[in-house]
Amino acid sequence: MKLNRSNRYLILLLSVGLTAACKRQVIPADETDLGKEYIKLAVGHSIEYAVDSIVFDDFNQKTDTFQLEFRDEVASTFEDNEGRLSYVINRFYRQDSTYQWESFYSYYATATSDRVEVIDRNMRYIKLVFPVKLN
Repeated sequence: MKLNRSNRYLILLLSVGLTAACKRQVIPADETDLGKEYIKLAVGHSIEYAVDSIVFDDFNQKTDTFQLEFRDEVASTFEDNEGRLSYVINRFYRQDSTYQWESFYSYYATATSDRVEVIDRNMRYIKLVFPVKLN
C-alpha cells in the first residue's frame, strides 16, 4: 500500500505528538499523617456506640430487635511481649441512657507505625492499616 505525502506527514506528526505527550510526571504525596486520627489511643479517652442487633428465633419463627449502647474506654497502658506500648480498653454496655454502664469485658490495642492490632478474647486482629508513606 502506497502512502501519499500528506499521509506520511500525518503519521510523522502523530508519532512525534505521542512521543512528546508521554513524559513521566511525579505527583507529590500529601505529607499529612492520614489514618492515625481514626483511632485515638490515650488513657482516659472513650467513645460510645449505639448498636442494633436483630435475632431470628427458628423455633418460634420470631424476630427480635435489641438496641444497646457500648462504651469503650482506654483505661491504662502496658508493654507487650515485643516491647511495644499497648492500651487496655474496657468495654461497658447499657440498655439505654436511663441505665448505668455495666462492665462487659476488656481487650487491648497496640498501634505500630503502619497498623493497629487489637487482641480481643485472645484473638489478634489487624483493625486498621495506615496509608503507605514514602520512606
